[in-house]
Amino acid sequence: MIMTLLTPLVLLVKSQPQGYTLVYSAPRAYGVDWMDIKAVYMKTEENRLYFYVEYYGAMPNSGDYYRVLYIYMDTDRNTQTGELWEELGRDYYIYFYLYGDNASSYASLYR
Repeated sequence: MIMTLLTPLVLLVKSQPQGYTLVYSAPRAYGVDWMDIKAVYMKTEENRLYFYVEYYGAMPNSGDYYRVLYIYMDTDRNTQTGELWEELGRDYYIYFYLYGDNASSYASLYR
C-alpha cells in the first residue's frame, strides 16, 4: 500500500502593506533595481502620516551609492496656494537621503 500525503501549496505573494493605500505605482524606468521605485504607499494613524516606499531591489551596501526621495504634498488641494511646481500647489515636501552603507541618513520637512 502506498500512501500519498498532500499538503497545500503555499505561494508567497508580496502584496500591499497592511493598512496602507497605494498612492504611486509606475513601470520600471531605468532598469536599475536599487533606483527604480516600484510603489509608494501611505497611511494615517491619529495625527501621523506614514509612507512606505518599495523599490525593485536592494541598494548596494556601499557609501558610493545613495537614494534621494522627495515627497510633494498639496494639502489643501488648491494649485494656487503653496509653491507652484509643475502645476501643483506644493504646500509641503519631505526630503529624504540615505547612503548605501547606512553611514548617514536624514529627512527634512519643508513648508
